[in-house]
Amino acid sequence: PFTDKSNSKNKSEIETWEKSNHMSLIITKKAIPKSFWSTLYENINIIMEFLTEIEKRFVKNEKFEIGTLLENLISKYMDNENIKEYIIEMSHIVQELSKALLVHLVPISLSTQFGQFKVSYNY
Repeated sequence: PFTDKSNSKNKSEIETWEKSNHMSLIITKKAIPKSFWSTLYENINIIMEFLTEIEKRFVKNEKFEIGTLLENLISKYMDNENIKEYIIEMSHIVQELSKALLVHLVPISLSTQFGQFKVSYNY
C-alpha cells in the first residue's frame, strides 16, 4: 500500500512485490486440486500466509511414522517369507529412521516402572 510519504523507488518495489505475490499465489493455487481448498484459502492474498495454512493442515505426524517404522523393524521374520526380501525390507526401514530413532526407541523399551517418564514425553 502506498502512502503520501512513499517515494517512487518504494512505490516501484511495492508494485513489484505485489505483482510477484499475486503471480505466486495464482501458480500455487493452480497446482493444488480444488478438493483441498477451503473458504479460508480463498480469503488469503499473501503467498506466505497461504503456504503456512497449507502446511498447518498437512503436517506429518513424525512420532506416528517413526513408531510404525519401529514396529515393522522389530517384527519377527515369518517362515513363509523370502529371507532376502525380508532383509532388504529391514535395511530400507533402518535407512528411513533418522537420528531421532533413540528418542523413540528408549521410551518404548522402558518397563512400566518408568510410566511417569513416558507420560512426560507423551508416550
